[in-house]
Amino acid sequence: MREFFRIVVVALAAAASIACNREVYMPQVEEIVSDSARYVMPESHYGISADTASAARIKRYDFYTDRHLRQIIDTALAANPSIRIAVLQIEEAEAYFRRSRREKLPEVKADLSVSYADGGYGRDASEDHLFRLGASWEIDIWGRMKSLRKAQAHKLMQSVAAANAVRTRIIADAAALYYRLIILDARRISVEQSISRNDSIVTGCNILIDAAAWEKSDGEKRAKLLPHAQMVREQAASELYASKAELPDIEAEIFITQNTLNRLLGRTDGELPRSSVEKVFEQSMFRDSIAVGIPAQLLRNRPDIIAAEEQLFSDYDLTRAAQAALYPRLTLKGDVGLETRSMAHWFDLPSALLYNAFAGLTQPLFRRGELRMQRRVREVRQSVSFMRLRDAVLAAQCEVSNTMMRYASARRRVIIYYSQVGSLRQAMAHARQLMSSGGSYLDVWAAQTRLLQAEKNLYNAMLTMFDQRIALYRELGGGWR
Repeated sequence: MREFFRIVVVALAAAASIACNREVYMPQVEEIVSDSARYVMPESHYGISADTASAARIKRYDFYTDRHLRQIIDTALAANPSIRIAVLQIEEAEAYFRRSRREKLPEVKADLSVSYADGGYGRDASEDHLFRLGASWEIDIWGRMKSLRKAQAHKLMQSVAAANAVRTRIIADAAALYYRLIILDARRISVEQSISRNDSIVTGCNILIDAAAWEKSDGEKRAKLLPHAQMVREQAASELYASKAELPDIEAEIFITQNTLNRLLGRTDGELPRSSVEKVFEQSMFRDSIAVGIPAQLLRNRPDIIAAEEQLFSDYDLTRAAQAALYPRLTLKGDVGLETRSMAHWFDLPSALLYNAFAGLTQPLFRRGELRMQRRVREVRQSVSFMRLRDAVLAAQCEVSNTMMRYASARRRVIIYYSQVGSLRQAMAHARQLMSSGGSYLDVWAAQTRLLQAEKNLYNAMLTMFDQRIALYRELGGGWR
């Protein structure tokens, strides 16, 4: 017995020396962060600052302050099928993790058997009663099972990060559709107002033309007035028809956008109350500047980067487990039970007692080529995960930097178009006053035409600004907290 344990100790020491000679390399996340810092983040861009207080740490209810949008987001997070699928995937990963935790416990089994044999030819019949309780426990000397448990834990965290990524996507999509509906409502109101104003111009020109046609006292004045009024009437009528043709397209876009948003909410139809464009504009233009943060914060806030990081950790632990599979396995086994040839002597102790215990050392010999291949595959997958994580960090930095510039550009254009619309509205009011004092309908029509185009440019710029603002918040990793 002593010689056996001596052999076991020598074998374990030799395997330990081999294990120490081969280390499994784990890339450091700091290396990726230092590489990602090469992207230059602008210090300030018209309401955006690249300081250390990232906007990703802002809770979604503090970022999206509109109460109607909050209700839509809550409904989407509760009823969207993608969210439910992500939750089920978390439960699946959690089940695998619980199973891996139970593998470190001894395997216990019970056996109960009764056998009966007829002696025949004058011999007595025999019977045997056996109850046995056995246990088998693999000693995790090299950390193989521990590495497998840690790999499953990282898989669980990866599924949680994937679910958070789904949440950020659902929130961003719901917010983008909501703001699109608001902009479409504003465009519809603008077109309807243009139709009303052009219709009044056409009516006024008709009155002037009819009056000039019946005027007989001043033929020269009538000759000058008729062509002028007819020209203004035809131009206003042309704008009137163009606005009427544009209105069905806007109404169709509103209908399609509502259906898309309802589908995101997990339903076929339903009322979608929303705020006015003026209120949303005030909330978005006069709130505090958006802080982007530093590269290390992106690594901790973006769910896709967290998922890539957890995948790297999981592959690292699986590589360690594949390395440990090359070494001997020490297994302890033991049985205890009762065995008797008659039920009457079932509890006769110690004669009915049966027990044994032994230790086994298993070293793979003919499967070492396969095990080495598995280790090499794991090492390659770990390298691939490292490159994917590095690429994800670099892509995140590039996305944030680009979106910052797009948002800043859209914000500047909104400010310019907003001032232009204000000036044109005043110009149209002055033109109406001049018309009431004997001025021309041509000035009113020209001001109306320029105002309609300026409002269209303003609403398009506002939609772009809202989309880029939502995209920036999502790319910073905000929304899932």
